[in-house]
Amino acid sequence: MLVVRTLAEHDGVPSLVRFYREVADPSERSRADIVPTPDGGGDQHAVDQALVSALNTNRAALVRDWRARVARLVS
Repeated sequence: MLVVRTLAEHDGVPSLVRFYREVADPSERSRADIVPTPDGGGDQHAVDQALVSALNTNRAALVRDWRARVARLVS
């Protein structure tokens, strides 16, 4: 749940909703937003593509932001 809160605070709730819709239904992505992947498919690729197109971030940045948030909470 903390990662969802992190995403919502980063780009807002409307962008988070767009992210979820794109992951659930890839046809929600515009053709211009599709990020090429090495093997061309898979659920993880849908998540990665939606992170970029809906939230202007990527998995590595999300993990970095989430870890920083966790560190602030435990300190």
